[in-house]
Amino acid sequence: MSDDRIALYKGFVEKDPNNTMAWYVLAQEHGKQGDTAEAMAAYRRVIEIDPAYVAAYYHGAVVLQAAGEMEEAREFLTRGLAAARDKGDMKSAGEMEDLLQQL
Repeated sequence: MSDDRIALYKGFVEKDPNNTMAWYVLAQEHGKQGDTAEAMAAYRRVIEIDPAYVAAYYHGAVVLQAAGEMEEAREFLTRGLAAARDKGDMKSAGEMEDLLQQL
């Protein structure tokens, strides 16, 4: 079933390479499967398209943390915190601060 979803989401990003939501759900699905490299490639694409897409930073850091990549997770969260604060998204900023303290 997950492979079917990945194929579906890949189809969406092939049709519209700038669709941040499609890239985000593709990243989420890869993350669920433990495919860190593919998940992070998709999260990075989301941020490349829209640097203010705060959820991509948080969930990317979670994937990196699960993979034991703590330094990169910290860097991702630091960038995400700046994006959240710039947007005035204090809830997301708080969640990222909490995760950053756990790393």
